[in-house]
Amino acid sequence: MKSIPKILAVSSIFCLAFAANPAEACERRGPHRAGKGHGLIKRILRTAQLTPDQKKQLKAMRQEFKQDLQAKDKGKFRAKRRAMRNQMAAAIESGDEGELEELLALKDQMRAKHQRMKMKKLKMVLSILTDEQRARVAKTMRQHQAKRQRRRGGDFD
Repeated sequence: MKSIPKILAVSSIFCLAFAANPAEACERRGPHRAGKGHGLIKRILRTAQLTPDQKKQLKAMRQEFKQDLQAKDKGKFRAKRRAMRNQMAAAIESGDEGELEELLALKDQMRAKHQRMKMKKLKMVLSILTDEQRARVAKTMRQHQAKRQRRRGGDFD
């Protein structure tokens, strides 16, 4: 377990070495960039074949979730992430492993908070589905997971 932070530090240094701007070095780009991880919920909704009433409920839930998120966050999450990337770049450049460890722990906490928010949203979406729709969604998710495992060459969970 002690080697994981070292691996992260080395990969971050490697990432910074090939970037003109160190603060933007490890940012995700392209279709997998941060903030675009809505694939699971979109796949659920496509598979579930929602009724018009369910679509109205979903729209209301999305609005509620968005308002709740804006009230709690007010854009601070992205600003914190940006500041943390800058601090990580500075810690890597200075070679301060203690600060890097603290920043990695903070990053893990932020990731866990984000995962909890995603799970809350997922539970909200699943709550409006019928048993038949849930079964259809579960089947599709299992197929998708099996496909991912075949592509990766085994079980990495």
